[in-house]
Order: sequence, then structure tokens, then C-alpha cells
Amino acid sequence: MRTRWSLWIALMLLTALALPATAAWAQGENPPTTVGATPQIIGYAKYPVIIVGANESATFELALQSTTARTVSLEVQGLPEGWEAEFRGGIRTIRAVYLPADEEVSVNLRVTSAKDAKAGDYAFQAVVKDNQGTQVTIPLTLTIKARKAPKLTLQVDLPTLKGSSNTTFRYGLTVKNESATDASINLQADAPLGFIVSFKYLAKEITAIPVEAGSSKRIDVEVRPLGQLPAGEYPITVTATGNNLTASTQVLAVITGQPRLNLSLPDGRLSGRAQAGKETKFEFVLENNGSAAAHNIKLSASAPGEWKVSFDPQQIDQLEAGQKTKVTVSIHPSAQAVAGDYMVTLRINSEGTGTSTTDFRVTVTTSTLWGLVGLAIIAVAVLVVSLAVARFGRR
Repeated sequence: MRTRWSLWIALMLLTALALPATAAWAQGENPPTTVGATPQIIGYAKYPVIIVGANESATFELALQSTTARTVSLEVQGLPEGWEAEFRGGIRTIRAVYLPADEEVSVNLRVTSAKDAKAGDYAFQAVVKDNQGTQVTIPLTLTIKARKAPKLTLQVDLPTLKGSSNTTFRYGLTVKNESATDASINLQADAPLGFIVSFKYLAKEITAIPVEAGSSKRIDVEVRPLGQLPAGEYPITVTATGNNLTASTQVLAVITGQPRLNLSLPDGRLSGRAQAGKETKFEFVLENNGSAAAHNIKLSASAPGEWKVSFDPQQIDQLEAGQKTKVTVSIHPSAQAVAGDYMVTLRINSEGTGTSTTDFRVTVTTSTLWGLVGLAIIAVAVLVVSLAVARFGRR
């Protein structure tokens, strides 16, 4: 009876001692390592799939760990023919690495594809093993993306600009070198007759510009008309060449019509003669040498004090491009004006073009009657003196 009680008490004590260990395992704690268990190697790639372009290298970062301290060897299996691979620890190339117990060690695997490798997915493995035959295989994939064909591109901010024949058209142009090599880009332009085209970079005129691979530069294209051109649309083609690549784009200069008025005598003179105190009429010609009709033309003048200037007609409703009309300008110098040259400013104002001026030189002459009177007075004075000398000289 005593023996049974003793066994029962012993069993209860063993059960009580076993409960804490069972509870600990249930809560997720690692069970104790069994003496004589097989050591393990753990390995993985942080980024097992890498995408690169043709002829580019990729570096896989491998994390390795062992349950016991050991030295493991490193190798790559399944690498395509012509490819190269090397393991690196820090800045050194390695073929083995020491793994302390339960500590993670990082190793880089650098893979370089063959120059003729085509686009696609290439799978291979990094193998880590010890001299006891324990190993781990880490699957890796290098994806080579399709190579883009090299090219030049030209992009214009505002391809269409409007202005008059006196406008300098400026276009912002971006030149992009979408190739794998640096290039010196030559610039050319094909413009209609009557235009000058220049290229500028940082305010300096250029004919070529260096552009690094994969980069771009912004330049200005300046288009300047020579003289008066008819209203219309004028296309200009810009071409860039370099490294056997060519790109072109087109810009458009839209010239709007603009009148240009000129006032002069029929023979082109801008001078005439007038008599002091008398009105003199001059037959002028008003001509529109521009590329559009002039509207609401008004004529006015500025002259010396007490002078009078009038126009007939003083206002013209419309004058078409290339047409001309007669304008009578009446100039009345002051009666007190002395002989000499005087300047009269003629003004032309039209709708949308502002005011233009023409200087007309007037040579003023005095009346010949006063000259004759003066001569008569002088003659009388001479006669009186002569008579006086003759009479009193006898005495």
C-alpha cells in the first residue's frame, strides 16, 4: 500500500515539472536543440529578380546563416554561356565565406551578361555548401529588357508664331540624344527665300552643340524676315544630325499684313520753296508700301510759329497695299519770316500702326517788290547827293 502511494506521488511530481515546458512550446518558443541534430545552412536573395538593359551588370545581395559555425564555398550553376559571375565580400572577390553560428552574413553576387545576350528572362542558381555535403540553392533570375533603337528627337515649345515683317520669330527647341554614346549635333534650317535662320545657346550663336548620351539641351531658333514680305504662312524645317542619326521638325512663321505709309513729292524730294506771307501748294503723293491696307489715315503737321499748314484731303478712310493717292499740302509762311530754310514736320497716323513723321524743308524767300522799293530809295538818295554836290560845288 505504501509502495502504491509512493508511485502515485512520484507521478504527480513529474507531471507538475513537465507542464511549464509544454506551455513554453505552446507559446512559440524554440525547442532546445537536440544533441547530434544535422546542422543547417539558410540562404536567400533579398532581390532574387533584377531587370537590366543590354550589356549591363546586376548585383544580387545574398543573406547567409548557419546553425553552427563553419566555412562554406560559393558557386554559380546554370549561368548562360559567355556570362560572367563573381562573389564579392566588401571590395574583394571571394569563393568562400565563414559563417558564425546563428549570425547573418551578406555576400554580393555580381553577374554580367554576354554582349550578344538577347532580351528575355535568364534563370540560374547560387549554391552554398560545406565540405560535409550540406548545401543550400538560391534561385536567381536576371531579366534583360529590349534595347531601344538609338535616335535623336526635336521638340518645339510653340511651333507656330505670328508677327509682322519686322518681327524676329524665336522658337524654343529641345534636342534629345536617345542613344548610348555622346554626340556632337549639327544644326541646319531650310527656310523660304527672304528669311535668315540662326541657332543660339546661352545667347551665343552656334551651328552645332554637344549632347551627352541620354540627355538633352535646349536651344533657341531665331527666324528673321528680310524686308517686307507678303502676309501668309512660311514653314521652316529644322534638321539635327549626329552619330549617323537624323531628326527634323517644322516651325511656322505666320506673317500678318502691315501697312507702311510714305509721304513725299512725286520725284521723291522732301524740300520746296515758299514766299513769306504767301500760301504755296505742294502736290504730295501718299503711298502704302506695306503688305496690308491702311485704315483711318489722318494727316497733321508742325511748323514754325505763325505758319499755317493744311491738307487736302486731311483724312483718308482706306489705302490698299501698293496703292497711292495725291495729297495737296498748303504751306503759308509767316509774313515776318526772313529768307532762309525752315523745317515743317508732316505726320501720318493710321489705325493699328501708330504715327510716322516726314520732315519737309521749306526755303523761304521775301517779296521782290520791297527790293525794288529799296533800289528806288537808293537811286533817289544818290541823285540828291549828286545835285547837291553839283550846285554847291560851283561856289
